[in-house]
Amino acid sequence: MGVLDLLLGREPEPKKPRVFLTSQGSTSFEPSDSAPQSPTRIRKDLLKMVLRDVLTRTGIPAEWLTAEMVRSASPRRGDGLHVRFLVRHWSVRMLEHGPAFQDEFTQRLLMLDPQARDWLHGFSWQFTLGDGESYPQLPPPASWKATPLVSPVAKVLPIKPIGVVKAQPETPVEEAKPLEMLSERVAEQGAEMKRRRQVDRFAAGRGSAQRAAD
Repeated sequence: MGVLDLLLGREPEPKKPRVFLTSQGSTSFEPSDSAPQSPTRIRKDLLKMVLRDVLTRTGIPAEWLTAEMVRSASPRRGDGLHVRFLVRHWSVRMLEHGPAFQDEFTQRLLMLDPQARDWLHGFSWQFTLGDGESYPQLPPPASWKATPLVSPVAKVLPIKPIGVVKAQPETPVEEAKPLEMLSERVAEQGAEMKRRRQVDRFAAGRGSAQRAAD
């Protein structure tokens, strides 16, 4: 298109693709200049591949969990991507093992691209359950701050030792006989002393009576 055409306001003619002959003599169109994939597109494809790999490794059905790769910007880290996991099937195990799944996803991604820690800006989870999915309803408001029911701990009382009466060893016959003999001898001596005191008192009283008669 020349300068005259521009001045007269003529529309430019559509550019026809150039045809050239190959070495085999067949005709072919010249390939158009295709722009290389952007870093964002490559990173999104990498995240999708990691998601498929982790789902396969963990055994979680692919229809249970999908993800969206959202572009994000950070004043400190620049442009990057944010991964939003979409939970499409209710299972309490997804809540229980969600943090571990996120860790596994991060480790697998860093193995393939160590620079991902610079452009991966974080994760979020969203429930996008289908129609007919059943899940627990909200409990009463007071239940969130209620103390879990725990059986009261019984007060442990000190255990007193049970008094055990030890049986006295049986005294052998040889040891019992001297004790009996000693007891009998002491009793005999006591009786003898008592008898002598009575005799002495009788004799003293009789002497006093004779002296009075003289």
